[in-house]
Amino acid sequence: MCIRDRVSTQSTGTPEMEQHGVERLLAWAEEAGYVSPAEASRLRDAQRRVVAVASREVARAGFSFKFFSMAYQKRLGVVLLLLLISGYLNALSAASAGWRVPRVQFLDLQNQVLPTVTLPDLGHDLTGFLGDALLPREWMTEHGALGWEEGPDAFLRGFLCLGGLLAVLHRQRFKILRRVLLIYSALNLLRALTVIMTSLPDASPICARQWGDPEGSGAYKRAPMFPANLRRAWTLVLEPSGHVTCGDMIFSGHTVVIVLVCKVYSEYFHSDLVPVPSRVAAMVRVAVKAAAVVGVFLILSTRLHYSLDIAIAGYLVHTVFDSYHAVARHLPLREKQWAVLRWLEADEIREVERWADMNLQGSPRSGPGEVPPNGGAGNIVKAKCA
Repeated sequence: MCIRDRVSTQSTGTPEMEQHGVERLLAWAEEAGYVSPAEASRLRDAQRRVVAVASREVARAGFSFKFFSMAYQKRLGVVLLLLLISGYLNALSAASAGWRVPRVQFLDLQNQVLPTVTLPDLGHDLTGFLGDALLPREWMTEHGALGWEEGPDAFLRGFLCLGGLLAVLHRQRFKILRRVLLIYSALNLLRALTVIMTSLPDASPICARQWGDPEGSGAYKRAPMFPANLRRAWTLVLEPSGHVTCGDMIFSGHTVVIVLVCKVYSEYFHSDLVPVPSRVAAMVRVAVKAAAVVGVFLILSTRLHYSLDIAIAGYLVHTVFDSYHAVARHLPLREKQWAVLRWLEADEIREVERWADMNLQGSPRSGPGEVPPNGGAGNIVKAKCA
């Protein structure tokens, strides 16, 4: 019988748990005379080296069995549930806005009908002027909008891929998911209110064409809003690109995603948190910001939204993101906030994340003024886990 085969079949659980199990097995095999003391010693040394390497690489990747504890997974589950609820409510408001969007006509001083069907907008005027001056005429529509109507959706998908890539590479992926999905859920709930609260004439040429196609793309407007809006909302949730929403102006959902991913990279894409040199990390952050500017400009130039929608979306993402992280970093602020925020950023959760950081580099990366949980209990965790 080969003791090495016995060792390989008994390895389960975390590296530390496997080490204890193998040591007990070796002690039994040595007492039973299956291996000599010298061979058992060599096996123990080899096992310790394997466990040390495995633990280091697991920590480097940001994984730890502590992340799969009930307390941590419960919070991730609550955030995911909130994301589903808020996402559907946002989709329901956006779908319902298509029935409520008004069809308006603009008159000049002589009461003659003007060809424009959207509200006056400085951003549209500026992008139209730049497009006529710098781009080929066939790239522009008759109303001065950029003709690449699929552009905003393409940028949206690209930024979603950037967010997914960061979650794969980053060793604080669980912290990022918990915080960013909660922030996005809060913005979804807010947008679900503002979209349906006041209906503006839609800025998009796609939606303007619905009025001239009552049997095609605009046919849904002839049917009662309820319960058709419930079905269209599910279509929007399950297949966002398969349904065009109209009337959901304030505020821009495309801008929310683009700016939010940009903020995440600015906050978390640093060389001590991702496996890239510091100069490369800085270049990536700059590139993501530049792409975000291009994406927002594309939303404006295709007239998917008004300038006001984009400005409000950018301001809200910036404010909510920075406010949440300020509360998460500072213990006095956390103690004054809602109970749900204190629960999501509880000391037991923060200690798990700091423990994972300490296993890799000896000290966690904290934001400015961040207070260790329990007034420094993270140092105790470090000593226990060293």
